[in-house]
Amino acid sequence: MHTHYDNLKVARNAPPEIIRAAYKVLSQKYHPDKYDGKRESAERVMKIINAAYAVLSDPDKRKSYD
Repeated sequence: MHTHYDNLKVARNAPPEIIRAAYKVLSQKYHPDKYDGKRESAERVMKIINAAYAVLSDPDKRKSYD
């Protein structure tokens, strides 16, 4: 099972700046309008990335998640 950290490809102790940068890189890569593959797979990956970022970018949610 993948964790939110795995989904964003960051370490558990990553600072907020690294999490934000990883999210930005992945969201640009998998954006449905820019992705070279199937749109459905890009949308699925974006949902996963967005959910992970929503938890890890909020200090309270991240603390609860950890």
